[in-house]
Amino acid sequence: MSLKYLDEQIEAVRARATAGQTSAERERQEIERNPNRTAEGKKVEITQLNEYVKTSMAALRAEEGKLADDKRAELERTVLGTVGTDPAAVISYRDAQDRAEKIEGSEEAERIMSRALTSGDKTLAIAIAHIALEKRYSKAYKLFASSNPAIAEAADDLANLNRYFQEGGMQRAMIYGVSR
Repeated sequence: MSLKYLDEQIEAVRARATAGQTSAERERQEIERNPNRTAEGKKVEITQLNEYVKTSMAALRAEEGKLADDKRAELERTVLGTVGTDPAAVISYRDAQDRAEKIEGSEEAERIMSRALTSGDKTLAIAIAHIALEKRYSKAYKLFASSNPAIAEAADDLANLNRYFQEGGMQRAMIYGVSR
């Protein structure tokens, strides 16, 4: 269950963005070189082109984001499960979330995760895994993943996808940004 297919989908979207940027740059240059257009006319056409490109790039960026969001939701269901509709389970999970949110630091997360796993408190372990993903408490998250071999690959994929969301902003801005 690797992220290969998602990577291929994202690369296809980014290739379309790059092609669109390249095409727009060629069109800008043609507008600039055209001796039949006035300076004001060129400025208007370039502004219109830039608006079109900006809209197109925003749509492509949103498409990439949706692909990643959908995959993350799928992986979260696989790795972290769902609470269900049983009122007692919902309350138990909410209490576990409250406790996990109070964790301060990676060492504390690791220690409490270890206790939860040892005692069989799956609800608390899942809540800590959520926090560990958000706050990058990698040791606590790895403890959770290693205690569940059936979901280990999906857990790794989810951690990698979270890094995409946390670290990839600059790269996405460069790909989908509009020059000029």
